[in-house]
Amino acid sequence: MEWAQQDKTARPVEWAGRLPFVRGFARYWSPQDSQTEIPPCGSLPHRPGRANPYLYSNDEIRKLLQAAKQLPSADGLRGLTYYCLPGLLTVTGLRISEARNLKTEDADMHEGILTIRRTEFGKSRLVPIHPSTGCV
Repeated sequence: MEWAQQDKTARPVEWAGRLPFVRGFARYWSPQDSQTEIPPCGSLPHRPGRANPYLYSNDEIRKLLQAAKQLPSADGLRGLTYYCLPGLLTVTGLRISEARNLKTEDADMHEGILTIRRTEFGKSRLVPIHPSTGCV
C-alpha cells in the first residue's frame, strides 16, 4: 500500500492503478513467504470523475464550421471534409470510425440512406439522412 501511494503528487486513480501490480507480485511471492499479505481488491477504491459536457451554441457551431471551410489544402478537400464531418456525425449519430470508413457507394442520396458497413459488432445498418445533409 505504501509503494502504491508513495508518489504524493499522483492522483488517487494512479494509486489505484498501481495496486494490481502489488497484488500480482504478492500472489506470486506468497508461496515463498507465508507472511506475505495480498492486498484485497478495492483497497484503494477510486471512481474517476465524469467530464462535464460542453454544449456548443448554434453561433459557436456556425463559426466553427465557417473556420473549417477556410483550412488550407493542397487538393481543396481538407476544408470541406472538416466542414462536413461534424455535421454528419451530429445528424446521423455515427461513430467517428464509421464516418471515416464511408465510401461513395455507401451514400444513396436519392433515397436519403447511408449504409454503414462493418459496425462495432461486424454488422451493417442503414441510417436515414435528412435531404439538407447532402448539401454543402
